Amino acid sequence: MPSSWGGYDKLAKQARYFHNYPDKPKPFFTSLTVSDFGIIEVNKVDGSFGEVIVSMASAGIKDGLVIVNPSEGEWVDDSQVKTLLQQAGLSNWEFIENDGVIIREKLIGVLNQIKPNEYK
Repeated sequence: MPSSWGGYDKLAKQARYFHNYPDKPKPFFTSLTVSDFGIIEVNKVDGSFGEVIVSMASAGIKDGLVIVNPSEGEWVDDSQVKTLLQQAGLSNWEFIENDGVIIREKLIGVLNQIKPNEYK
């Protein structure tokens, strides 16, 4: 297996924790302490979204992906999301389409940047 496999496993576990936020805040905060990269799916701009970006910024997670995927019947303003991210100090985060292939390619790119001894 490639040396980045451990990093992939770590990202996959963290993605499960983030998905449950705010239902289970303890795993969310635990995963923040060991994260260098984040992924946020924005279904709507509300208090939960604000708490997530403030938490990410407070944890020092400078890089990540933002996927705007409005809930059915909802609308999300990309420029509003971008402004809120900048105000939280997450201006390096990249907006990507909600497409499984694109998301996979971006995550592979992140994993390829992991140094072999970084996660021992």
